[in-house]
Amino acid sequence: MKLALLLLAFASARVDAQRTTVQVADSSGVGILAHAGLSGDISKLVPVFRRARANTAPAALDQLGDSLVNRVLAVGPRNTDARRYTAAIRAMNVLFAAGRDETGPGQPYAGAYDRLVQIAERSPVLQLRQAALLFLTTTPQRATALLYLKQVAKTSDPAVASAAIAALITDASGGVPGARRISSVESRESLQVLGELSEQHLVRDPVTAYNLANWYAGHRLY
Repeated sequence: MKLALLLLAFASARVDAQRTTVQVADSSGVGILAHAGLSGDISKLVPVFRRARANTAPAALDQLGDSLVNRVLAVGPRNTDARRYTAAIRAMNVLFAAGRDETGPGQPYAGAYDRLVQIAERSPVLQLRQAALLFLTTTPQRATALLYLKQVAKTSDPAVASAAIAALITDASGGVPGARRISSVESRESLQVLGELSEQHLVRDPVTAYNLANWYAGHRLY
């Protein structure tokens, strides 16, 4: 599955998940996922993470967040199990929607950033790692995300380095579809990171470095 198609599925997560909520006992986070199964709709968990209508304990939210990460990491590199792959996409949807830094009911789930990093570093599926990198800048930890993406862009793994650059370019170009549109000041922050990577020749992969240089030539900061 191409990343662009995958992101269409993620972007669709932002609306309906905010309309329904469920009550979660502090000890029942894993139980909700188990009850939903691999094919169940878990979008109703977004307002639980964002604590829109109930003040669920942070420990219970983190337990639930870890269960979502486990769903993503359970998918193997060959993607032969369609149900598990669909469940992974749904889990990523929830983390993305729960962690978005935007106004509205509740507040962003603080643990989303660290769990997206876990997926970016540990998932054996490239598309899921790419999506996790892309979503990092949508969280309240955006400044930390920019520094992290800068480091990832220096890696010798061409696919991962390219994904980090793509995430920075997306941020500089207005933000991730389905999340809030970033400000001009924030856009310049991403452009500055991209400029440092390009002008200081920090990207090891030659193809990624070449593509970045071409893009930055038309968007450079003066």
